[in-house]
Amino acid sequence: MNLQPQEFSAQSIRQKASSLPDTYYGEECNVSLKSSSITKQSASDGEPLRFDNLGISFCYGGHISSEINLSPQTAGTGDFELFFPGSIYRLKEISEDCELIGIAISPFLLDGILADADKTFFNRVGINIKVRLDADEQMMFKQMAELYLQALQLYGETSGIGREMTLCMLQFALQVCSPDRVVKVESGSRADELCAKFITLLYQAKGTKRTIGLFAEELCVSNHYLSLAVKESSGQSVKSIIDNAVITEIKVLLRHSDLSVSQIADRLDFPGSSFLCKFFKAKTGITPLQYRRGR
Repeated sequence: MNLQPQEFSAQSIRQKASSLPDTYYGEECNVSLKSSSITKQSASDGEPLRFDNLGISFCYGGHISSEINLSPQTAGTGDFELFFPGSIYRLKEISEDCELIGIAISPFLLDGILADADKTFFNRVGINIKVRLDADEQMMFKQMAELYLQALQLYGETSGIGREMTLCMLQFALQVCSPDRVVKVESGSRADELCAKFITLLYQAKGTKRTIGLFAEELCVSNHYLSLAVKESSGQSVKSIIDNAVITEIKVLLRHSDLSVSQIADRLDFPGSSFLCKFFKAKTGITPLQYRRGR
């Protein structure tokens, strides 16, 4: 099945990809042992999308590069990742030999099967977690994913065994994602640290803040110092990064919501829809409605 990039969204993939092999798409959880093929077909245009569910991804071959919540990420063989609900994802590059296992679990299901302490762990905003599994863990997770798929195909996600298997997958994630194992980008300088904090605030603002002063005030630094630090760390200007973040948010809302352009302008605190349209066309070369219609 050929999935058109402009038609792809986390909400619609169940209907479009249900005939693919080694997959299960339900109302509350999805699992694919071949999610690399879905990614190659559906997200290769590099346009952003927002995940409403908790995502679990395991790379067991090749590599994949992406942008998650405005930050660049790369995963290779053995990397196990968690993407929390609300994350914005943009594919940058995926190798021909990339092999992925992908699982998505709805917040509703998470709330129904997790203990209160575990809910806190899985209810995060603006980050993702990556760990490198050892050889035994890689084999175990692949076997668990295969059993999980079989259980869902045979009994369904709302069955007792379906819910217990979902919980097993989450417990595995909790076990391997201990703080001492999480892959972190070490800050090489004060500029790197400040830039990382700026990017986090920028993602959390979801396109509603568009001036450097608002971020500098939150970070307790001057506009000039923030500009220098971001330029030193990223090689980009603060304005270009902010503009990119705002455009990303507009694209997500255009493609993955039913909001009108006027409603999007209101949500993002633009003075009006004409201002948003002018801003969007200046940065992308097309109007918001042309983008929504698939160019």
